[in-house]
Amino acid sequence: MKKEKRGMAKQGKGHARRILACRTDRFGEFLLNVPAFRALQKAHPGAAFYIACDPNVAALARLVVSGGGQVVAFENRRHSLSEILSFSRRLKREKFDTCVVFNPTKEMHLAAYLAGIPRRIGYSRKWGFLLTRKLRDTRDLGFKHERQSNLELAALAGAAEPAAGDHRLLSAESLGTLLPEKFLKEGFVAFHPWTSDPVKQWPHDRFLRLARLISGELDMNLAMIGGPEESKVYPEFYSALSGGNIVNLTGKTTLSQLLKVLSVSRLLVSGDSGPMHLAAAAGAPVAALFRNDIAGKAPRRWGPLGEGNIVLEKPSLLKIDVEEVFEAVKGILGAQNTLH
Repeated sequence: MKKEKRGMAKQGKGHARRILACRTDRFGEFLLNVPAFRALQKAHPGAAFYIACDPNVAALARLVVSGGGQVVAFENRRHSLSEILSFSRRLKREKFDTCVVFNPTKEMHLAAYLAGIPRRIGYSRKWGFLLTRKLRDTRDLGFKHERQSNLELAALAGAAEPAAGDHRLLSAESLGTLLPEKFLKEGFVAFHPWTSDPVKQWPHDRFLRLARLISGELDMNLAMIGGPEESKVYPEFYSALSGGNIVNLTGKTTLSQLLKVLSVSRLLVSGDSGPMHLAAAAGAPVAALFRNDIAGKAPRRWGPLGEGNIVLEKPSLLKIDVEEVFEAVKGILGAQNTLH
């Protein structure tokens, strides 16, 4: 035990020169890792900071890498042994001295081990024995926010608490012709009625009624957002809406373009989703709908970061009424009008 502690102390001395931070799952989870990424950068000034992530998240990761670091693509799927070996050789060429695996996978643990990275940090599961420092993974118990869990793991590599607002990202994208001029002049509400997890899906008919209330009763411009898969699965949703103050951006933006769109929106209405976290990163307030009867999926772990958000949570999403979400939207808009 004493020998192990001495080894840990030795690893903790000095600043890392080349750091690899791994978060290879979906972009919502990736965004909640941004504060930990920045805490690592702050703790190791001048280090080359690399991020391994799914290619779909690469544009967002490029907004965070620093010190001559790069984005290292590693798809969010199962890989063959030859692919893992090839990836480990790529890591070995970069001569990393520190690797932090934020979403544990056997493949990433093995690749980091085979690459000979001397300090390998992560959670003690999925072949955690290949790591040099590790934490017990209790995230599914929902005791704390995912952001805090990421920061605690980064602390094993010397990171301290980041500054307020370190979850924010700034997009250099141009809006181009994505939004009508009136949306930019009058303002608009972004609207994301989809989810990849049926357990977290508020009924679509309620989202539809809410959209009609916002665009009709409030006479507010509405921008529908979502990914390519949602534009294929739910075309009937947008076709059920009509009016000159509704635009459909579903499947028409990249993540970096969507970050820009959300940065100029009045707010986003969404369930627990990646775009909810993207809106928080863009600095837009969120009216978010959550069920809180499953600890690992509750807002205590996955709620939006930042200020000005309203989270509506109940044991069943069916217990969240359209009217109360509408009141939350009016509350956020009213507070903004008061400030201006």
